[in-house]
Amino acid sequence: MSCLYLSAVCMYTIDAKGANEVLGQLEPKIAIPMHYKTPPLRLNIQKEDKFLKGKKRVRRDKRLVVRKEDLPEEPEIVVLDWRH
Repeated sequence: MSCLYLSAVCMYTIDAKGANEVLGQLEPKIAIPMHYKTPPLRLNIQKEDKFLKGKKRVRRDKRLVVRKEDLPEEPEIVVLDWRH
């Protein structure tokens, strides 16, 4: 699998532990967490930090363009900026 949008810490879908299990099972080259707490959000959900804890290859970016030839050799997590 090349790219996976993953619910990271939402109490309505899966929590950080469940998200990490899915990440291990599917082994995407790029994982993009979603459904986590951001400053304007009033829902009672957690920030992405719990999911990211212990992860080595994490980067934050405003946008992401994925091309097959640019996929990383080692899996990485890309946290997209919620302000767009």
